[in-house]
Amino acid sequence: MPEEKTLELKDGSGKLSYTDNGGEGTPIILIHGFPLNQKIWESQVDALNKAGRRVITYDMRGFGKSSDPKGLYSHEEDLKQLIDGLSINECHLVGMSFGGEIATSFTVSNPQYVKELTLIGSGINGYSPKEHAPFQEWTKMVLDGNLKGVIAQILDYGELGKMKTAKPELHAQISKIVQEFNGSMFFRGCKRETPNPPIIGRLGEIKCKTNVIVGLDDSYDSLEQTRELATKIPNSNLELADGIGHFVNMERPGIVNDIIFRSEVKKEQEPIKPEEEITYGMLMK
Repeated sequence: MPEEKTLELKDGSGKLSYTDNGGEGTPIILIHGFPLNQKIWESQVDALNKAGRRVITYDMRGFGKSSDPKGLYSHEEDLKQLIDGLSINECHLVGMSFGGEIATSFTVSNPQYVKELTLIGSGINGYSPKEHAPFQEWTKMVLDGNLKGVIAQILDYGELGKMKTAKPELHAQISKIVQEFNGSMFFRGCKRETPNPPIIGRLGEIKCKTNVIVGLDDSYDSLEQTRELATKIPNSNLELADGIGHFVNMERPGIVNDIIFRSEVKKEQEPIKPEEEITYGMLMK
């Protein structure tokens, strides 16, 4: 990963930790999910560095080395300040999971900045999940000083829990990153500002080319949200990965790299192998 830098937020409420390799072409900005940080993108950064492309990663507020949130804050506004601070006029925005939710919301509100959008196991603002993670319980545990207990529960929850035995190497890789989560987003006195009206009813406003990627073994409601994204965004391209779960960019980085490269590097790049392509109909069943 390139050397981490710091962007001071304009309102004096904190800073964002980011990397920018200074490469060429349309800047590619990668946004991590919960409760992760920019380290999840190492495979993508390495490939883009070698290709000479400009790639930017950052920690959202409350994650990694960025500031803890205080009072009312907005991940979308933080992203806009990062883009403006780096004098970027147009970018390829890539978001994974919660990062995909932020990328989608940002694109609806700031379409002039986004040339292309790539969403990986993405959330959607305004979507009502079938199963809610125990955020209230985790908040109480953090406030009681039991952050280690929260991290342990996160690593046992849902797909991550199953991954312990099914994919131990991937679980260890993700666990190392999750151990860096400080739980600050659960502190009292901070509130995240979210779009109003909800973005789920505004997906048709996204006009840029959009790549929607999901693993067919994803167990975090991502398949249902992918249906919404793929059917409601007019210029969307659906990519499905068989035998892969939520963390596509880490488990099978070549799939994500190839999709980014389709528009960002020369056409000589190898396409996704036929055995990695699944029909749209399989997802819609």
